[in-house]
Amino acid sequence: LSSEGDSSKPANESTGDATSQPSETNVRRPVIIHRAILGSVERIMAILTESYGGKWPFWLSPRQALVVPVASIYDEYATQVRDKLHEAGFMVSVDTDPGRTLNKKIRTGQLSQYNFILVVGEKEATSGTVNVRTRDNKVHGEHPVEHVIERFRALATSKTREAELEY
Repeated sequence: LSSEGDSSKPANESTGDATSQPSETNVRRPVIIHRAILGSVERIMAILTESYGGKWPFWLSPRQALVVPVASIYDEYATQVRDKLHEAGFMVSVDTDPGRTLNKKIRTGQLSQYNFILVVGEKEATSGTVNVRTRDNKVHGEHPVEHVIERFRALATSKTREAELEY
């Protein structure tokens, strides 16, 4: 078979010449712009979000702990606790909103899916401790801040899904 008489192919194809000019070949090539810089990251985040249902394990959680002062006079101590935990590498927030009661602050922390809620008041401020509870409202009691940092480090390195149960 000879390609010279084959009229189904453009003339330049039979000679091996390539061109992208549609006027020469009468063939239009679609252009697809594909940008996947973060595509795989977005997919894994979607999979993890769906898998954990918003209750992130401690080592992945963007909301690892919330420090809640029982009254506004303990805001300074709550901020100090947050700073110590933050310096240790943990994602910690403090709720200093004077318009909310203690119960409302704790409930907001639970609904926001903080792994741990650290309550501080007069007793904790004088002894350098925090009262630890989980997002499932299990109270672990009063612990020194250094002990909490050690436990958080152990939970982060173990990469367990049930950090709240293992505390």
